[in-house]
Amino acid sequence: LREKLRLVHAVWRTQPAIQQLLTSGDFPDALELISSSQNLLAGELAGVSSMSQLSRRLVEKKRLIHQTLHSSFLTVALGYDPAQATPHVPVEALASELHFKLNPLATGLLRLRSLHEAMLTLKERMTKDVKLLAKRSYQERLPPLK
Repeated sequence: LREKLRLVHAVWRTQPAIQQLLTSGDFPDALELISSSQNLLAGELAGVSSMSQLSRRLVEKKRLIHQTLHSSFLTVALGYDPAQATPHVPVEALASELHFKLNPLATGLLRLRSLHEAMLTLKERMTKDVKLLAKRSYQERLPPLK
C-alpha cells in the first residue's frame, strides 16, 4: 500500500513539471514525463480509480501537444503560418536558425510517432506554394493579352 501511495504521489508531482516544460516549449521532455506517468498509471497504478481523471488529462495534453508541434513545425519550416494566406514573396531564413527551431519540434513529433505525417503535410504545402509562385512568375513575365 505504501508503495502505491508513493507512486500516486510521484505521478501527481509530475503535473506541475509537465506544465512548466510546456510553458518553456520543451515538448520532448514534457512528452517523456507524460509517457512515464501514463506507463505508471497503466501498470502499477492500474485500478486506482482516483487516477482515471488524471489519465484522461494526460491523453488530452498529449493530443494538444501533437497539434501544437504539427502546426509549429509547419510554420517554422515554411517560414509563415499556413493558416494564413501564402506570402507573395518566399520567406528566407538562415539554415542555423531553422535547425535550432526545427530540432525540438521534430524530436517531439518523433516521440509522438507523427513526424512522417508532418513531413507529408509540409511536402503538400510546399508543392502548392511552388505551383503558386510559378504561376505568379509566369503571369508577371507574360505580356498582357489585348
